[in-house]
Amino acid sequence: MQKYQVFINEHLVSITEKAESNQQFQSALYLKHPEREEIAILVDWLLLESKPIMVVLLHKSPKKQWELFKNQFKLIEAAGGLVRNKKGDYLFIYRLGKWDLPKGKIEGAEKPKEAAKREVEEECGISDIELGKELPSTYHIYKQGANTILKRTYWYEMTSIREEELIPQEEEGIEKVVWVAPNN
Repeated sequence: MQKYQVFINEHLVSITEKAESNQQFQSALYLKHPEREEIAILVDWLLLESKPIMVVLLHKSPKKQWELFKNQFKLIEAAGGLVRNKKGDYLFIYRLGKWDLPKGKIEGAEKPKEAAKREVEEECGISDIELGKELPSTYHIYKQGANTILKRTYWYEMTSIREEELIPQEEEGIEKVVWVAPNN
């Protein structure tokens, strides 16, 4: 079954042909074949709503609905990494009051995997990263001034070879960079 997903703050918008549920969300909203205007109203509402909601956009052709959806927004492409060290710890950054994985915008003719490696190195102050396999891309929507942005992030598995001091890129608003051990 074809499905597309977009995150808007703590909300999930899923575009698919059959109704679905997600235990993570207490509230769900289902819309059949929404048009441009309905999508715009929905996104504006979700950008303001604080209670996490799952929205399912039902369409007999999810690909067609996805094209209608994504073409309403300015697309920005970014890349980042799910970085592990030799101990198996994961690399996280703290920015704008939230923990996140390191990532950033793709510049010019840069390829996503080049951007992912560069952004991790810049944001965390580390080097000698080995690039692994590509992971599924994610989509997020946010406001930037008067524009509503749809950001596609390409993700890659990465391994940090050396143990070195982590240095947050403060000019990008990164306050902390830490290794976090996974819960077994």
